[in-house]
Amino acid sequence: RLYTIYRNRAFYRASDTSTALLPNPWVDITPSAMTSLDPNYMFTDFEFTSAGNVVFSTNNINGVQYLFIFNQWTSTWVQKTITTTNFTHVPNNGHYEFGIMDIALNSSDSVYMRIFARDMTDTTMKNRIYRTDLNPSGSVDFVSQVEYHAGVIQISPSNPATIYLLNTQHNTFLMRSDNYGASFPFVSGALTHADGRCMVIRQHGAAAEGLNDELYFGTDGGVSKKSVGGTTYRSLTGAGFDMSQTYGVHSSPTYEGLIVTGTTDNGTHGYIKHSTGNKWTKVSWNDGTYGGFAKNGVLTAYSQHQTGLSAVANFSLTTSNITGGSH
Repeated sequence: RLYTIYRNRAFYRASDTSTALLPNPWVDITPSAMTSLDPNYMFTDFEFTSAGNVVFSTNNINGVQYLFIFNQWTSTWVQKTITTTNFTHVPNNGHYEFGIMDIALNSSDSVYMRIFARDMTDTTMKNRIYRTDLNPSGSVDFVSQVEYHAGVIQISPSNPATIYLLNTQHNTFLMRSDNYGASFPFVSGALTHADGRCMVIRQHGAAAEGLNDELYFGTDGGVSKKSVGGTTYRSLTGAGFDMSQTYGVHSSPTYEGLIVTGTTDNGTHGYIKHSTGNKWTKVSWNDGTYGGFAKNGVLTAYSQHQTGLSAVANFSLTTSNITGGSH
C-alpha cells in the first residue's frame, strides 16, 4: 500500500506487485474522530509500527494534539490524546505551525514526538521532545528541550539510544543523541552543507554513536551521505545533479545507492551509485518535494509534487500519474 496525507485527510492506494502502476483507486481512510475536530487540525507525519500499523500525528493551534493509529488489517483506528503541561499552541506573530511536527518510532514502538509550541511559564516558543507509547492511556513523558530550529527526527532501528535530529538554521545540519534523547549535541563532521531538511536511514547496526548506520540527507546545499562504519559526511551533489534546497530523500530497501529526492522548482531526481555515466537522472518534473520507494522489493519509485503523485516504473524515465479522482 502507498500512504499519503493531505491537510486533515489520510489516503492509501493498493499497489500491483509487478509494476505498481495499475489504476487502483485511492481510498480515503480518514477517521471520523479526525473530521469531527476543528478543521484547522492537520496531519503532520506518519510512521509504521513493528507490526505494520500506521501512526499519524497532528498539529493545531489548540493545546491538545492527537496520535491516530490505523490497523491495516482490520481498517480500525485508535485515537490517543497528547497533552503537555504549560506548553500550549497560542499563535505567535501570526504563525500557526504548532503541535506535533515530527514523529519517530523505535524498535519497541515507543513514539518520540518533536513538539513546537509556546512555553507559558515565560511565553517563549520552544522545541521539545516527548515520548509515549501506543497505549491510548499511556503517559506522555518530557524527554528534552532541543535547539529552536530543530527539524526532522529519526531513530536508529538497531540502537534505540541513537536518535538523529536535523537542524534547519545552522552550518552543521545534524544533531545526534546517544542517550535516548536526553541531549542532542551537534555532529562536528556534518558540515557538507547547511540546513538539514530530510534524512533516511538505509542500513543500520547496533554500534554506538550510529557508526554502522548508512544515512542520506537532503539539505539546502543538495544531498549528503554517511557510509556504514564511517564518521565523515560527503556530498553526492554533482555528476548530473546541481540542485539545492532538497526537501525529500529516500532509498530503495533492496538496491544500494538508489534514491529519489525532491527539489523545489526542479522536479524529482534519482541517484544510481554504480552508474558508469552521470549518477543522477531526472525522473519527473514539476516542483518535487517528497519521494519514496516500494518496500516489497519492486524497484518502483514515487514522487510527490504540486500536481499530485507519480510512480516511476523500475526506476526508469517511464512515469505514470497516480493522483486520481478528486484527491
